[in-house]
Amino acid sequence: MNPKWDETDEAGRWLADELDQRSTVGAAVPRRYPLCVEIPRTRVQYPELVEATEGSGVVRAAVLVDALEHLTKGQICHFAVWEGWGYFGRRATRLAYDIPSEGILLIPHQQMRYHLWSGPVSEFSTFAREWTDPSFVWPEDRRWCLGSSVDSTATYLGGDNAVAAAVLGAPELDARIVDRSAEQAFPDR
Repeated sequence: MNPKWDETDEAGRWLADELDQRSTVGAAVPRRYPLCVEIPRTRVQYPELVEATEGSGVVRAAVLVDALEHLTKGQICHFAVWEGWGYFGRRATRLAYDIPSEGILLIPHQQMRYHLWSGPVSEFSTFAREWTDPSFVWPEDRRWCLGSSVDSTATYLGGDNAVAAAVLGAPELDARIVDRSAEQAFPDR
């Protein structure tokens, strides 16, 4: 199954009011979540440089999906992918769509725009195989939200104690609790 293109920005509008300015964890995790978890990641945008080993982004994405799948309980998830990935419609295979100009989610104070898709949480791995990971992922009930800035070297998860425990319980992810006011992990910082 491939993720489905969302023709409107409706599913993601809630993010604009709940995210902080760039560079803090709060720019990746909406304010509604009591806990923030940092998950270091590899650069999966260039899979030809990343072998499918335990440390690779593709394998780590699968571990993350496994950790979150039981919390999602079959719900549809939403995937917000930054419009700046220049390969849309050219190099990606499973996500090769003619991207319409309408239906783009705008996060004004971050000056970022995102294309939205929806599908089961397992489709997160599809994005990892297609040279990127979404900037934001959340299930329909918004029990949790994954977020990461474009250049960040970590993905952040917002949720409650059960959500945090699911990810912290996967040692391959090297996850840890962080404060939402902390600086995000960026290269050379």
